[in-house]
Amino acid sequence: MKKLSSMLLVAAAAVFAFTSCTKDPLVTIVPDESPLTYTIGESNTMSGTITATNDVITSETFTMEFSEAIETLGNVTSYDFETVAYTEAQGYTDDRYVINFDDYAWLKPSVARLITKIKVTAEGKEYGSTYVEIPVTVVDESLETKQFTWERTGSTQGTGLATFGLEWKQNVKDIMCVITPLATAKLVDLTGTVNFADVTTYTEVKNVIDNATSISEYRKISATASKTYDEVIGTYYDGVYYLLHITEGKVESLDAGTHIVITGDYVSGFITK
Repeated sequence: MKKLSSMLLVAAAAVFAFTSCTKDPLVTIVPDESPLTYTIGESNTMSGTITATNDVITSETFTMEFSEAIETLGNVTSYDFETVAYTEAQGYTDDRYVINFDDYAWLKPSVARLITKIKVTAEGKEYGSTYVEIPVTVVDESLETKQFTWERTGSTQGTGLATFGLEWKQNVKDIMCVITPLATAKLVDLTGTVNFADVTTYTEVKNVIDNATSISEYRKISATASKTYDEVIGTYYDGVYYLLHITEGKVESLDAGTHIVITGDYVSGFITK
């Protein structure tokens, strides 16, 4: 028995296609689950059997098919993530494959969400190539909360904001910090309408940001006094949605100028449109 590993998602119905001869196929590929469900944030596996009749298996290839080009993978629409080869002398006539997607660190949620199906291909000495396609649907309902820190000293530009499609170039009177979106980013103020803790899925993050009105600047954080906050803002930038919860602003005077540190939590995710 050969054990493989990789990561995947859900499907609808297996589609079989044979490419070798006009006779009945000499190999069958039977997934344990079809459709297959892949849940972001959880351990996921896929498995099945490959059986050859009056022949031997010489290779197995597992391919991810994407809904669109993935820049993370070099603008490819499909990717062979695992190939297993056997020699004729090994005489494999049946095999049990098990794919553990946790073994593929490069398969980030942003990439996984675009997988539409998994293709399992078997090659035999006599019968040629046979494949089965397993449709995939991603369940992406888990969010990981992370922390962010923005800093600015004197008249220098603030740091830590670019990831979210934001910049912090100035403070203005009253005196407040001025947070503005980059040219290609959307910034929204959700304070009073969205409770950060109540947003628990990627779909909800997308919806609250998509349904909110864009603003050209955000200026609710003091540049003169340390305070705690319960502010919620959102951004959409470079294909990613970010929901941010600003919880604290610390202000201190240094020789180089006023030093301001803004901290809080955020969740984010790539959502296919």
